[in-house]
Amino acid sequence: MIDHERMHQQVVLAASGALTQAETVEVLDHMRGCETCRLEFEMWSAYGRGLGQLPQPTLPVDLVARTQARILQIHADEKSQRWTSAMFLALTAFSWLITFSMWTLTRTLTGGVVEMFGVNLLDAGPWFLTSFVVTGITAGTAAMMISSHREARRVL
Repeated sequence: MIDHERMHQQVVLAASGALTQAETVEVLDHMRGCETCRLEFEMWSAYGRGLGQLPQPTLPVDLVARTQARILQIHADEKSQRWTSAMFLALTAFSWLITFSMWTLTRTLTGGVVEMFGVNLLDAGPWFLTSFVVTGITAGTAAMMISSHREARRVL
């Protein structure tokens, strides 16, 4: 029984020609006495012949060139994204530096008091809150512009 199970598993391989000559002979010897394996061998052999007669697909001539161009484009997009991230980080640092410098300069020149609606705009809280809001709006606008530019380039 164990020998039959092992031979039954080898039938498909024998039908496809994937066995060595000695293994194929062993399977053929088994099939002389086993009707089930012989019928399965004939079925798989017919499948193999049918598959061999099917037309073989051909690859487009420029497939490799298109694939390479796409990989290079993806690499360029990733590099551009890293550059954009570094640029935003540098602009953020520059923005904070300018904000702090302007705050210090304005406090020095005005004596530390510029009031509007009873609030001293040169206190740290109002100054940095205002500059944070202005910087956030500016950064959001820049991000949307870069994103729309990138989408337009991707479509082209």
